[in-house]
Amino acid sequence: MVAILRYPQQKRMSKVTEILSGNTIRLSSSWEWGGSKGNTIIIDGYDLNKSSFPEGVAEPFAKQRLISILQGKEISLHTPASLVNGILKCRVFLDGVDITQYFPEFQKG
Repeated sequence: MVAILRYPQQKRMSKVTEILSGNTIRLSSSWEWGGSKGNTIIIDGYDLNKSSFPEGVAEPFAKQRLISILQGKEISLHTPASLVNGILKCRVFLDGVDITQYFPEFQKG
């Protein structure tokens, strides 16, 4: 079975309207996958718990970096992995670059 990530007709990109946390964003348009739909994404590909940052520092650091990189930008969604409490977890790309490339300190093993 092939996973299909659908956007509203004629819309392949979506604008980031809000950074909710160090790995969660809200979009201006909805996605649809696995019978669910929404406009919130958990970015897959990095783990905020895998760093040498002191406790309590990784989350605000990552959130601030996402704000500087993604806020108000057009992104594309790729490789849906799962639904977590109704929120789609997938890869996020900006200008053809996987966002995880901006977070080397949180790379999954």
